[in-house]
Amino acid sequence: MGLTRCIDMDLACQRCGRSYLARIQFKTGDDCDQRYRPGQRVDDLPRDDSWEGIALRHCPPCHAELRRERERAAADVLAAFVRDGRLALRPRRGGPLLDGDALIALGAAQAEVAGREAGLSFPPRILDELSWRDPAGAWTTRVEHVWSRAVHDAHDAEMRRRGWPDGGDPWREDLAIRLDDERRIHVVLLPSPLEP
Repeated sequence: MGLTRCIDMDLACQRCGRSYLARIQFKTGDDCDQRYRPGQRVDDLPRDDSWEGIALRHCPPCHAELRRERERAAADVLAAFVRDGRLALRPRRGGPLLDGDALIALGAAQAEVAGREAGLSFPPRILDELSWRDPAGAWTTRVEHVWSRAVHDAHDAEMRRRGWPDGGDPWREDLAIRLDDERRIHVVLLPSPLEP
C-alpha cells in the first residue's frame, strides 16, 4: 500500500462487538506515515475534501481467529477440489500426492502458525507449502494455478458458512476521513450500500 496517513481510534469489532484500538489508513497523495487522533488539528490537508479509509474489521482476538479460520477453510476447500479431481497437490519439496486428509492436517498446522502471526497472508499461507500440477501437466508453485477464481470463491463461501459474513476479507472500507471547519480531523462511518 506504500506510505499512508493513519488515525488511531476505537472501533467496535464487527464480529464480537468489543471496542478495540484500530488504525485507520488513508491516502491523500502526499503521505509520510503521519498519525493522528480524532479531533487533532491538521493544517496540510484541504478542508473541503474527504478520503477513503480502511481498517481491520476485527479486534485482535477475533483477527487471530480469522487468520486461523482462513487456513482451515482453505484446507477444506483444497481437499474438496482434490477429492473431486480438479486439483493435484503435493508438498512443495516433493513427495507423493496429498489426499484430502493430508490437506486437512496441513491446514490445521498452518492455522496454529497463522494465529500467532501479526500479519495476514494473501492468499492463505497453506499454499506456501504446496506445489500443484498446472494445466499443462507440469509441477509448479505459482499461486495463480491453484488460487483460481473458483477456489477463491469457494473459500469465501466456506468462510461465510463458518460464520464470517465478510468471507475472508479482513478490511472494512466504510470509513471516510474529513476535516471540520476548524481543521480538526474526524472519521465518518459511511452507510452500508444495503441500507436504504
